Amino acid sequence: MRAIPGTEEIIECDALILSVGLIPENEIAETLEVQIDPRTKGPRCDATLMTTVPGIFSCGNALHVNDLVDYVSESGETAGKNAAHFALGKERTLVEIKPNENILYIVPQVLDIKEKNDEVVVYFRSKEVFDKATFRIIADNKIVFEKKYAFLRPPEMEKIVADFSKFNLREYSTITAEVEVDAK
Repeated sequence: MRAIPGTEEIIECDALILSVGLIPENEIAETLEVQIDPRTKGPRCDATLMTTVPGIFSCGNALHVNDLVDYVSESGETAGKNAAHFALGKERTLVEIKPNENILYIVPQVLDIKEKNDEVVVYFRSKEVFDKATFRIIADNKIVFEKKYAFLRPPEMEKIVADFSKFNLREYSTITAEVEVDAK
């Protein structure tokens, strides 16, 4: 961890982006007036990874801290594909996904109900250590997704894929995510 004199190298470039540490760096997003989620410390986004500013997408550790580089790559591919799709131009109708008190954070924070939404990738972290817990996503009082966990821990991000397409979501729909601790 010490610089070796004489090994320096200058590389000309327009920009250098580094991903180090565990807090998303969003100075650029903030200058573009993208809303930052106080839970993730990254931009609020929908399932396409578009932020609150139309046409601005976020991914990787700028969006939220990822446990695996595979998730970083996956979100980059998702954001890129959806940015290209957005360039075709269409309206959005957003519905918030509201986490309960046992969830530290959830990504995405909103769902565009005009999207396909049959394979929505959802990441979440529990707020505390929970043994024997159930994670659910509920849309208009119908369970969209449910999974039991032997344990949940805040340092371990969870990834699920949920199908919202068959629930006829409307702009006034309610979507909640909950971790319920099972009785022992």
